[in-house]
Amino acid sequence: MLMMLLKLLSRFEQSAKETVDKFQGLNLYVKNLDDSIDDDKVMRDPSGISRGSGFVAFSTPEEASRAVDAYVVVFRKFNASPNMDSTCSN
Repeated sequence: MLMMLLKLLSRFEQSAKETVDKFQGLNLYVKNLDDSIDDDKVMRDPSGISRGSGFVAFSTPEEASRAVDAYVVVFRKFNASPNMDSTCSN
């Protein structure tokens, strides 16, 4: 019985590893999503309210990498330097 359980556990672990390897670099975690985004990939709490995060699945690692690169470019464009305007109150 113990040997059978160990074999079953080994198969489960192997299957889990294959699944992780298959999707490695294809799923990106996205956070700080606006509440207006209503998609089935957005994580929700038990009452159905958005947690403001989710996953985006890409078909290739290159596609995922391009998305990250594009985000970095946009992020740098709008957040490259702090606002030095003394009239701005934060």
